[in-house]
Amino acid sequence: MKQIIFIKILFTVLILLNSNNTAQPYIYLISTYEPDARYSNIEKLDLSTGYISKYLDKAGRINFISTDKTNNWLFFQNRSQLEVVNCLNNSNATILLENVQAASEILYNDSLNQFVVLYESLNGNEGISLRFVAVNTHEVVDSLTNLDLFDEENIYLSKDKIKLYFTVFDTLTSKIYLVRYSIIEKHIIDRIVLDSLGIEQSPNTYKIVDDIKIDHVLLSYLQSENEIDQFYQVYDLTDHFTYSPIHYPFRSYGYLSSDTKYIIFQKSLLKEDTQSSEYFTGAIDIYRTATGKLIRNLLLPPNGKIFLFDNYPDKFFYYVQETQQAITIELNNIENEFFLHSIIPSTILINTASFDLEVKGRGFDTVSTVYFNSQPKTTTFISDSVLTAEILPSDIEIVGSFPVWVKDRYSISDTLQFTVTQTTNPNLVVNLKNSLGNQIPASNVMYYEGSWKDAVDNGDGTFTVITTKPTISVRVFYEGANQTVNNVPAQNSTYTFVTVNAAVQLKNSLGSLIDVGTVQYYAGAWRSFGTTSNGVAYKELLPINYSFRMTYEFGSIDKQQDVSSDPTVVFQTVNAAVELRNSSGNLMDEGTVQYYAGAWRTFGTTSNGVAYKELLPINYSFRMTHEFVSKDKQQNLGTNPVVDFSTVLCSVKVNKTSNNQPINSADVKYYSLAWRDIGITNGDGITTKELLPVNLSFRASLGNVSLDKQQDISVNSLVEILLNVP
Repeated sequence: MKQIIFIKILFTVLILLNSNNTAQPYIYLISTYEPDARYSNIEKLDLSTGYISKYLDKAGRINFISTDKTNNWLFFQNRSQLEVVNCLNNSNATILLENVQAASEILYNDSLNQFVVLYESLNGNEGISLRFVAVNTHEVVDSLTNLDLFDEENIYLSKDKIKLYFTVFDTLTSKIYLVRYSIIEKHIIDRIVLDSLGIEQSPNTYKIVDDIKIDHVLLSYLQSENEIDQFYQVYDLTDHFTYSPIHYPFRSYGYLSSDTKYIIFQKSLLKEDTQSSEYFTGAIDIYRTATGKLIRNLLLPPNGKIFLFDNYPDKFFYYVQETQQAITIELNNIENEFFLHSIIPSTILINTASFDLEVKGRGFDTVSTVYFNSQPKTTTFISDSVLTAEILPSDIEIVGSFPVWVKDRYSISDTLQFTVTQTTNPNLVVNLKNSLGNQIPASNVMYYEGSWKDAVDNGDGTFTVITTKPTISVRVFYEGANQTVNNVPAQNSTYTFVTVNAAVQLKNSLGSLIDVGTVQYYAGAWRSFGTTSNGVAYKELLPINYSFRMTYEFGSIDKQQDVSSDPTVVFQTVNAAVELRNSSGNLMDEGTVQYYAGAWRTFGTTSNGVAYKELLPINYSFRMTHEFVSKDKQQNLGTNPVVDFSTVLCSVKVNKTSNNQPINSADVKYYSLAWRDIGITNGDGITTKELLPVNLSFRASLGNVSLDKQQDISVNSLVEILLNVP
């Protein structure tokens, strides 16, 4: 094991200096003690501010420093002693272990009140060792020695705190194993081959690239020696579930957020003058774990380091040591898409007086800045979907098209085009553009002057409004819908309507995009929107309120949404579960399930008593068929996605007519499309069968004598038949 010596180097650790909820995220540094360079100080860095302060003066000759993942304990190696400090009460350092050659990682198991120490002892016979040490007494309660670890600097606690994970390399099989060790039973439970968890991409190397987070592990698969072509994948160690792989064709480092919702990629490049040293560009991409979808691109200052802490599951911290910049990224807001869909106005005459440009979109905040022709403009925050920017006469003194975008602290939006013209038309010219800024033909344009009147169609996609009024109301028609704006300057002016690229998504109960859904929207009538591809259908629409209809697996559901405020319409199915239980409440097989959506459709056959199908959360009729008997039930899956059918224990009792004594060996049947066997009566004259609770005809026979009886066993499951036999 390499001995680790850091001077002014950051460690990915966090300590809370008190137990309240307002404590700050800290990392710890080793600094040289002056004037005696043989000793070191320990400093703490507040990641929320970048401020550095002293924590322990003249702590010793330190060559290792770390904290546990619960943020309560600070560990450091002073010569050959491993010492510990309780940071909740800032206690004095005490010796945890002696004869330490080099420590790698220490965990605190709050469930068992133990420290787990990975280190190399001065005793060369023990090699890489693990020690389980009682917190209160510092007594070693368990040991593992001479470990052939693949990753010599990382061990992981399971979510339940009674198992320990670490990786080993088996020289016989040349494979990497993830070992699960029982801390309670003190033995290895199992070994999982890492490449058995992964994707079939024939990678050169499999490895864990981030700590296990609530029993989820982030794996990477390297396709080339220069670590450029990579695949990343998250594996759930509890449910043994592998999420969809993400192909990330850049040299990078991956991090799994503390709540496992996101994978964070930090791009890096090799320095031109060397093939061993690298630097971070500041480019960071964030993907959603469940879907593998790119959520946000960030551009932060270069050469920073990412810090993720369990105490802050909804954020990560970014620190640049050279400039002491500290940035906090709020993951709760990361999916607020940064997007522009219109600018008003989008066209103006050259040398017009200064005016306010209204910028509409999503994801704005108080530090968002509008850029016009690459220059930042004085920006006013109106809401998270509206900004205004002051445009000066000097900005529009040249005819042409100028880019407009918005920039916040970390990223840049898409770009729209603003046009400066020399048009001398004394009237109002109206046109329609799509979300990309391209002109598209409107069906019609009308204006209000005592009544609604048609504008003049110029034949080039533009319309002219001829009026003497200074301002006017204008209405555009497109794809069956119309949008009206008021107080439009009507003299020597141009007004542009802009559509939005409406996206209708269909997701399953896990949040993954699915196909195939058929989408309609209502504009005077139900109109075709499209069919989902990779879970999404797109259409340019006017930014107004619509009703949308999703049809999936023959079922339909409607939803109303204003696409001007949010152009992404999301429909989500539920994982409908149809259960078949017997009269004792136990799940049973085999039941055939159908549901009604225009006709009876196949749902599936129960397995272990349950059949599953993703369906829209609406009201359906369900039909369960068991033992040739069918029963229907209506249920709204939006209220409860579990549809429960239960049989009753149908008992048929056969007695003699003459004396009401039980008849043994009578043959009993029930009718469902044909006569079906229930069984032969016993000495008490009874035979039983689990049947769905419906109205049935029953027949009891003995010799040449038989009798039929009809009964609804949902009302009374005991069917009594009197046979006229001697």
